[in-house]
Amino acid sequence: SGAGIQHSLIRYAPFLKSKKDKTELLNYVIKKGVQYSIIIFLFVACLGYIIPFKLEEQNQYLIILALVILPDFIFQVILNIPKNR
Repeated sequence: SGAGIQHSLIRYAPFLKSKKDKTELLNYVIKKGVQYSIIIFLFVACLGYIIPFKLEEQNQYLIILALVILPDFIFQVILNIPKNR
């Protein structure tokens, strides 16, 4: 979820000195990660209608599971916020 961009918080935030720079990095990660998560959701949702499944409701289940992508990204960002801000 978020194309792995949340891991840049772990990698680059400790190198930043000012709180302003760390906040800018967090804002960038959230903005881009939400965009990527929405793109991934739309891609999975489209595939759910294109791929023929054996069960009729299977594409709906895939879309429901794809809805977890955005909340999972936000949860991962919260987990990866450096403790010593």
